[in-house]
Amino acid sequence: MRVEWTAREIHPWDRGLDRQLREQLFAQQCLRDVDAAVNRIFDEVPEIDALEVHVLHDGSPLLEGLVRKTDLASLRHGSPRMNLKSLGIRFQMSNGRLEPLSCPRVEGAA
Repeated sequence: MRVEWTAREIHPWDRGLDRQLREQLFAQQCLRDVDAAVNRIFDEVPEIDALEVHVLHDGSPLLEGLVRKTDLASLRHGSPRMNLKSLGIRFQMSNGRLEPLSCPRVEGAA
């Protein structure tokens, strides 16, 4: 199954914060959202064995990867960042902020 969505923005009440802090809050929120969504999709659609994930922001790929159900079952629940890395979700971070992927591709996808 392939899923694609646009990352949600931070809450309006946080938009007045310093730019660096806003970007860090966005990154934390995005990683939590993707981690939760992957788990929820596998729970709600148990017949799928793999999930191709694509998350966009401002039209650019931000996170992507191919998650296999077998990998999810063996995952030790850590931080969303570590969970997603362990599952094969690609993303780039610098100083606590997510950066667009420079060369989008999904390992093992056709």
